[in-house]
Amino acid sequence: MRSTEPLVGTAVLASLALLAGCASGNNPAASDQPHIPRIVSEGSRAQEYTSITQLADKASAIILGKPVGEQFVRPMPSRRAAPGVAGTPYVRIQVIKVLSGKVSGKTIDVVSPGTDEVTGKAATAQGGPYVMFLAPAMYQKNSPAGGYAIVGGPAGLYATLDSSSTSFTKVDRESPSLPKQLSTTRDIPIITKSEGQLLAEGP
Repeated sequence: MRSTEPLVGTAVLASLALLAGCASGNNPAASDQPHIPRIVSEGSRAQEYTSITQLADKASAIILGKPVGEQFVRPMPSRRAAPGVAGTPYVRIQVIKVLSGKVSGKTIDVVSPGTDEVTGKAATAQGGPYVMFLAPAMYQKNSPAGGYAIVGGPAGLYATLDSSSTSFTKVDRESPSLPKQLSTTRDIPIITKSEGQLLAEGP
């Protein structure tokens, strides 16, 4: 059976890591410094992405976005809830620009792809802007979870510290074949699938 990890499973594990990170007390001075997130590895991956084209094939949109400072945990449906798991952590993202495909609004909710080792918080809760390869968050085929998930967890996330830059740096440290840099003017592929098509395909 194929894992749902790329779309919601990582976020469930991230909710536990978020609680642990907050409790452990990170260095406030380090946390306040602008930086590209260093995402804690959580669980195994259902698929390794080796190219931008692969990421785009599983996405319904590629956006340029920035966190607005809001995050929340969406409770798991009772039939899917696991002991000790509070729910799925989401971060509210302002859509600065849709680079390809479509999203539902100018502000969207995106599943956190993991925890930032530096801050102990959701990796996309601060900083940015980010390039995000997005798909509808889902539990399984035709079972949406609400909002969006980053394709491949951190694999579909690129970041910059310069809001005027068109060059973004790969966040994921476990996808060596993906390009280290992504240009929003040269490297953005055309999205060919809708949210409905991806939901019908399943994770």
